[in-house]
This record gives sequence, structure tokens and C-alpha cells, in this order.
Amino acid sequence: MKIEKKILILALISFTVVSVIFADGDPIFNQRYVGEFSEVIISESAVTYINKAGIPGIPEEITVSPYSVVEKDNVPFVVDAEGSIKFLVLQNDELQKLYIQDFRGNIANGVAEEIYRPRAEDFVTPWDLTASSFLIEGETEYLPENLSRIRLNEPWVEGVPGNGIGEWIEFSMGPFEGFYLFNGFISFDKPDLYTRNSRVKTFRVYDLTAGDNWVIELDDTPSPQFFSLEGRQRHKIRLVIEVVYEGTQYEDTCLAGILLRRRF
Repeated sequence: MKIEKKILILALISFTVVSVIFADGDPIFNQRYVGEFSEVIISESAVTYINKAGIPGIPEEITVSPYSVVEKDNVPFVVDAEGSIKFLVLQNDELQKLYIQDFRGNIANGVAEEIYRPRAEDFVTPWDLTASSFLIEGETEYLPENLSRIRLNEPWVEGVPGNGIGEWIEFSMGPFEGFYLFNGFISFDKPDLYTRNSRVKTFRVYDLTAGDNWVIELDDTPSPQFFSLEGRQRHKIRLVIEVVYEGTQYEDTCLAGILLRRRF
């Protein structure tokens, strides 16, 4: 158990303007992410969110044009011509999660149009999630169950002294070919919590069903990163922290989410 930490607010935070890119480096212009309840259309001149589900308190459509994408402490945001932040966006060439201010859950959860199938079971959260430890700060518990929600300000955080080397997460796989990881502490209002806390650089993956293990390396980004488990469907998996990207202020290592993927 760790001592409660006070969150410091930095007066100056620099922005880096970047091209909107996928994890593999391809531009994301002219992309459409489709979900059962939402749709996001990205062109070179505009980003348009469509609220197909009629989520209360959110407009039926939000268009940002013209727009830029900035990274604030490695966290990507869509901003308008005046520099106002409109969306926090986590995406690669297969899926996207879109967030707005004052709404912890994502308002868009879509799949690239060319691979979209209206089947909820293609992307699901893992079950039987457990961890070797978790951090408690005052009344806040950073539980392993947080990994299934992928919500802002609610990561799993290991709960031992130091940066959590040797701590682990465990979950069960259904008939899925692999999983996405969302790294770090992700926050709309305080994106610097991503770099101030530690993030995972390498996990050792243990297939507890087959009895073997290997290492995976994560990039230092909160956007989704895919790792294959081909041929290991219905196995129990353990991820053990081996190396971290050290936080600038805190040692605590954070992971925002896990999402399982069915074969397309």
C-alpha cells in the first residue's frame, strides 16, 4: 500500500503539433470508424462524430473543421482552428476510441470501415481479470477491473513500492486471436499524468495453459497496440512487468486497458 500522493498542476505545458498517424505510421486521412452506436469520419479538412445512439447530453453530430492533432505528453488530441481541444483520440488502423471533456467513458468506439462487421463479440473485454496488487490512494482504488472499461482517469496501477517490476495481470482468453493494450494513465484534463507516472515497456507473457512464455514490447503511447495470441484461444494469460518507461514524478506503473480481438 502506498502513501496518498498529491496531484500537482503544471502551469506550463508545451504542445507538439503532429500529423494524424496510425500506429504503423500511415496517415489517417479519409478514414471512417464505424460502431453500433457511433461513427467518426476523418478527412484532411474535418473530423466528424455522429451520435447514432442518441447518448444524452451529447450532440447528434460534432464537426471540427479545420482541425489539427496535437500530442500533449504523448496523449493525442483533436483541436480546432483556435487551439481548443475537442476530442481525445486513441486509434490505430483497425479501431478507434474517442473521448470528450467531462465524460469518462468513450463516446465513440468504432472499427475501420473496411473491416467493420456489426458483431459486438469481435472486440470484447477479458474476463477473470486479476492482478498481483493495485494502488489505493485515499478513497480511490486502481483495480484490475479498470482494464476492462478503458475509461479516462481509471487505469490499473500496481500497488507495491518502486515501479512494479514483477507485478502481473492475469486474464482468460476466449476464441480470440489476440489483444490490444492501452498504455499508461490517460486523462483529458491532466494529460501530463501519462508521463508523470510510469508506463509498461515490456511484459513477459505467460501462457498458463500451455506452460510457455515470451516477451512483448510496447511503444510509449496510449493508443491501442495489438499482440497476437494465434493458436492460443481459450488459454489463461499472465502479463508480468519486466521493464518500464519511468515516470517523471511517480514510480507507479499504469495500464489503461485490455481489449480482445476476434479473427477478422
